Amino acid sequence: MTADQKVPDQAFSTRVYPALSALLPITLVAPSFALVVLPFMSDVVAIGIGLFSALAIFAIVLLSAPVVSLSNGDAPLLRVGRATIESRFVEKAEIISGEELKFEKGPGLNANAYFVNQAGKRLFVKVTLNDPSDPTPYWLFACNKPEELVVALRANR
Repeated sequence: MTADQKVPDQAFSTRVYPALSALLPITLVAPSFALVVLPFMSDVVAIGIGLFSALAIFAIVLLSAPVVSLSNGDAPLLRVGRATIESRFVEKAEIISGEELKFEKGPGLNANAYFVNQAGKRLFVKVTLNDPSDPTPYWLFACNKPEELVVALRANR
């Protein structure tokens, strides 16, 4: 079962893969590696090493893509990558895109914020927190279905 499929105890769950345009440069790894090792071995082996290297990098990038999930229950948990917080500490959740996203990811980014970027994604969710014991003011992260997550967060407070 993939992270994109709903599990009964999950109000929301998705794996945030990078955009296809962000994966295209990895295709340059195959010919680059092949050219580097070509003087030391046969053409077939060099091409094989290049293809294997590119496929390995693709696999690592795709398998390390963060999962965004919100559990159901008495104390719902919001998980983004390796970070977890109870949804009762979520004060506000909003979708960020366009020029506002450029500002939020750049000069407007708070140094204490939890930030998860995914290459090529244009829709982010900003979750403002109200936990007095946590110095993190908000989380800013990429999300495939931000509208669904915001609705699920509002329903699971």
